[in-house]
Amino acid sequence: MPRPPYSSLQTNVSEKNNKYQILPDVQLQTQIQCFGYRYNRIKIFIYIILNLLLLGIPYLIGRWYAQWKVYFNCTPTFLRNATVVLLQEDNQYFFCNVRMDPIDFLPDGYAQKDGGNGVARASSSTAFNSPMFSKPIFRHFTFRYEEYLWDDSKDCFRKLEGMHGVSCTEILCSYSGLSHSKQIQLKSIYGPNLIDVEVKGYWRLLFDEVLNPFYVFQLFSVCLWSFDNYYVYAGCIVVISAVSIIITLVETRRQMEVLREMAIGSDDFLVSVRRSNGEEEEICIRDLVPGDVILVPPEGFIMPCDAVVTNGTCIVNESMLTGESIPVRKTPIAESDDYYDCEIHKRHTVFAGTQVIQTRFYGGNKISCVVVRTGFSTLKGNLIRSMMFPKDSGLDFYRDAMRFVATLFLFSVCGMIYCLYLYVNRGTSWIVMLVRVLDIVTIAVPPALPAALTVGTFYAQSRLKRRQIYCISPPKINYCGKLQLICFDKTGTLTEDGLDFSCVVPCVEDNSGKPSFLEPVYEARNLPPTSEVLRGMASCHSLTHIKGNIVGDPLDLKMFEATGWVSYWRIICKAYTGIF
Repeated sequence: MPRPPYSSLQTNVSEKNNKYQILPDVQLQTQIQCFGYRYNRIKIFIYIILNLLLLGIPYLIGRWYAQWKVYFNCTPTFLRNATVVLLQEDNQYFFCNVRMDPIDFLPDGYAQKDGGNGVARASSSTAFNSPMFSKPIFRHFTFRYEEYLWDDSKDCFRKLEGMHGVSCTEILCSYSGLSHSKQIQLKSIYGPNLIDVEVKGYWRLLFDEVLNPFYVFQLFSVCLWSFDNYYVYAGCIVVISAVSIIITLVETRRQMEVLREMAIGSDDFLVSVRRSNGEEEEICIRDLVPGDVILVPPEGFIMPCDAVVTNGTCIVNESMLTGESIPVRKTPIAESDDYYDCEIHKRHTVFAGTQVIQTRFYGGNKISCVVVRTGFSTLKGNLIRSMMFPKDSGLDFYRDAMRFVATLFLFSVCGMIYCLYLYVNRGTSWIVMLVRVLDIVTIAVPPALPAALTVGTFYAQSRLKRRQIYCISPPKINYCGKLQLICFDKTGTLTEDGLDFSCVVPCVEDNSGKPSFLEPVYEARNLPPTSEVLRGMASCHSLTHIKGNIVGDPLDLKMFEATGWVSYWRIICKAYTGIF
C-alpha cells in the first residue's frame, strides 16, 4: 500500500530542531518556511517607547517589513511553544498569530495514539490548560485562507485539508453518513463550507494605502515645502495625491467585490444528506463537512464541495473550472487499498462549483457522494487562492520602483554633501541649512511618482475599455510593457464556456461503396423529414425530461435544438400507460 499523500507533502520538519519547518503549498507550487516566536513583554515595552520617541517610525518599518516587526516584539522559540509564526516565501515575509481554542474533538489524522477522540492529553506540553479553558485546546493559525493545526504526535504544524490518508475501500465501506453530533464537532474544526473572500472597508483600504512608503515620503515632502512657503506646489501635490488615492480605493474595492461574488457563486440552498442511522435530512450547504454523504437530486445541481461518487453515475459540466465545454462522466469509485487522491481519482470526484446536469442510478438507489473537501480546500477554493496570491512571475514592479528611488536617493546624497559644505562655509543658520539640504532629496526623488503611476494606469485602463478590453487587475497593466509574447491555450478561455451549433455535413456512399462528404448544411431543420441525418440528430442522444425541462449533455442539447423537433414523450406515455 502506498504511503498517504500528506506524509510526504504536508510538512518537512528539520531534523536538528523544531524551531522551524517547511510548509509546502502544492496548489500554489511554492514552499514556505515557518519559524516559531513568542511575544516578549520587555521588547514590546521598548517598542512602544521607541514609537513614541521616533514618531511611529519603528511601526512603519515593522509594517513594511514583517520580519522586523517580529524581531521588535518577539524572541525565537520552539514551534510547540510559539505564539507567533514568521513565514518566509522567497524574499517575502509574513507573520501570523497562533490561536488557541478549546475543543473536545479532532479529526482522526490529528489524534494521538492513546488520546481517544484526538484531544491532546492534559499532561501534554501543548495542552495549555488554564482556568480560562475548561477543555483541552488546540493550536492553529490561518495563512492565505488555509488552516494549519499543531500535530502533537509529529511535533509540527499540518495543513487542514479534509479527508486524506483514507483508502478507497474505507470510503465505500466506512462512510455511510455522520451523526448530527459528529457533524457539529467536525464543523467546529473545518468551519463553514464557504469560500468567503474578505472585502476590506474603505477606511482600512485608505489606511493601507496612505502608509505606503511612497505616500509617507510624499507627506514628508509636503510638510517640508509648506515650512519653506511653497504652499501652491504643496497644495497641487496634495490634490493630485488625493485623486490618485480615491481612484485606487474605488478600483481595489470593486475588484474585491467581483472576486467575492465569483467565489461565493450561487446562493445558499439545501441539500439532502444521509445520517449514520440511514435517515435523510436536508441541511444548508454551509453546514457540510468532510465525511457527509450527499444525495444528488435527479435534476442535478451545482456541487457545493469536492465529493467522491460512491453510487450511481452523473454527467458533470466542469467548464467553470477547466474551460472545457465537453461534459465529463463521473463513475463510482472502486474498492482499492490505494489511498484516495483527488488528482488520481478525478474521474470519480465531483468538484465544487461544477454543474451536475444529468444523473443515472439503478435499483432505486439514489446517487450518493462522500464529501472529501470543503471551503478553500476544494479545487475551486485553490483556484480562487491562486488568483488572490499569484505565483511570483519575476516581474516585481514595486521592488524595481524602490530600487529606482534608492538610486535617485544616492545621487541626492552627493548633492546634500556638497550643499552642506557650501552652507557651512557661508555660515548659514542650521535651520535654513537643514531645509535646503532636505529639499534636495525631494527634488531628486519625485514625491508625485505614485500619483503619476496611478493616473497613468487609470488612463491606460480607460483606453482599453474603449476597445472593449476589460482588466480586473489594473496594476498588471504596468507589467505589460515587458511582455513580448502572449500564448492562449484554447478558444473557450477567450470567448465563452459553451458551444453553439454551426453545421452538419452529411456523408453518403457512392456506387463503389466509398463514403464521401456532401456540402455543409447550416440549417439542419431545413433537411427533409425523411433525412436519416435529421432523424439521427433528433433521436440519437441521452436527453431526458426532468420537471418539464430537457436536460443532458450540452452537446446533445444543442444538436437536438438545431433540428427544430419537439419531444412528445409525455403525450405517448400518457396515451399508452396513463401514468401522467
